[in-house]
Amino acid sequence: VTLVPFNNSSAVNVNEGILSLNGGTNSGPFRVEAGATLRLNGGTYSLLPGVAFGGPGTLQIQSNSRLALATDLNFGTLNVLFEGFSTVTGPFKLSNSAGGAITFNTAVTIPGSLEIGGTLAIPATNLTVQINGTLTLAPSATLNNAGTLRVGAFQNNGGTIIGNAPQITGLASQSIQILSLALSPIRDQSA
Repeated sequence: VTLVPFNNSSAVNVNEGILSLNGGTNSGPFRVEAGATLRLNGGTYSLLPGVAFGGPGTLQIQSNSRLALATDLNFGTLNVLFEGFSTVTGPFKLSNSAGGAITFNTAVTIPGSLEIGGTLAIPATNLTVQINGTLTLAPSATLNNAGTLRVGAFQNNGGTIIGNAPQITGLASQSIQILSLALSPIRDQSA
């Protein structure tokens, strides 16, 4: 069986079972019902404005999957699992709502920010997750972190932290480019 990329601009509903995809360009909404799974098996998923994820089901982002974000992405109440080696590109915000969960079962770098209204979990002690932007926890949020979580900035609006607190890396993990520099002569003030 050869899997081809799935390009879509309409609504996709996963009502039961498992729908496995292999890359593609998407600008339409996905809804995954309870007990159903949307599995991103590998390939590049270009997620454009208009794409949305919803429902109480499961989204598995598996080995060799690449999320190429061109917009902010709210997973709502989905149970999102990053598994194997998966990557995210694009400096956009990922978020979830109360009742939703994002679990990193693999080391990953999120180039943008992460806004948690539900649960963020790093269950393994040997995993490192890097969020280059800001990690924001809503009052309803829970961070359950057994591993290492590095963030550019951290804002806790009343969420619960279980395990390790985030490590704020700030500008240390980013490069600074100086485009010009002007020096003035030093005047002797003793005369």
